[in-house]
Amino acid sequence: MGTASYTVTRYGPSRGQAAALASSEVIASGTHSTTTNASNISGLTVKYGEVLRIHASEAMRVWVAGTATASTGHYIPADTLLELEVHQGGAVSIIDVA
Repeated sequence: MGTASYTVTRYGPSRGQAAALASSEVIASGTHSTTTNASNISGLTVKYGEVLRIHASEAMRVWVAGTATASTGHYIPADTLLELEVHQGGAVSIIDVA
């Protein structure tokens, strides 16, 4: 059983001077308990153009607008932050990788 800590934001304007940085705007944030059964982060639906940042307490997989499995979805190693720019909005499915 793990914990996924998440924040949804947008990219801040870089004006072509640097790599895009996350905006200080917080659209949503929280934590979600994870298991080896896929579950959607309760109450969270991300939209096109938003940035989903997830910190995984243990190895996990995440999938936006689909169902994550132990072998499908974006892999997040334990104690790592993953940042995804959303291109297809929807629910966020997450699962522990045993």
